[in-house]
Amino acid sequence: SMLRLANLLCQRLTFVGRPASVAARVFAIRRLTTPSTVSWLSERLSKQLSRMGALDVIRTAAEKGDDKAMALMGVCHAMGRDVEKDEVKAAEWFKQSAEKGNPEAALALGLWTLEGRGGQQADPVQAAAFLEIASVGGVPQAQTMLGIMLQEGTDITQDLKKAVKLFTQAADAGDGKAMYNL
Repeated sequence: SMLRLANLLCQRLTFVGRPASVAARVFAIRRLTTPSTVSWLSERLSKQLSRMGALDVIRTAAEKGDDKAMALMGVCHAMGRDVEKDEVKAAEWFKQSAEKGNPEAALALGLWTLEGRGGQQADPVQAAAFLEIASVGGVPQAQTMLGIMLQEGTDITQDLKKAVKLFTQAADAGDGKAMYNL
C-alpha cells in the first residue's frame, strides 16, 4: 500500500545536506502519495524539513481534502506559524476538517464557537454540536466540556445521564476535570 511505501521511504531516506536536496526528495515522495499519505508524511518529516517546506506539503494535502492537513492549517493560522495569524482563516480550516469528522478540529471549533472566536458569534448550541463530533471521536477534553454543558443545561437541554456517560469516558482516559465532575 501507499502507506507502507511512504514508511519505507521515510526509513531509508536520510535528510542530511542542502535544503535543495531535501526539497527534491519531498517532491519525489509527493508524486508517490495520496493526499492522506502526504499529510502523514508531512507530520512525520516536519522535524527534518524546514517549516516552510512542511507547510507547503500540509497545504497541498489540505487543498486536496485531507482532514488532518486541514486541521494543521487551522493550527498554523491560529498560532501564526509560517503564515499570518488569522483566526477567521483558522476557523474556516477547522470547520472544513470538522465537517469531515476530524475530532481535534471539532474540539477547536467547538471551543472557539462557544467563546465567539474566529469571526463567529458565540453560539452554545452550535458549539455543542462540534463538541459532540469531538466526543464521538474520543477526545477527553471535548467529552468533559460537553458533559459540563449538559450537566448545567444553561444554553442547551440538560441531560444528566449523558453528562455522566461523557464524564466517565473522559475520566477513563485520565481527564482530571471529568473525574472531579463525577
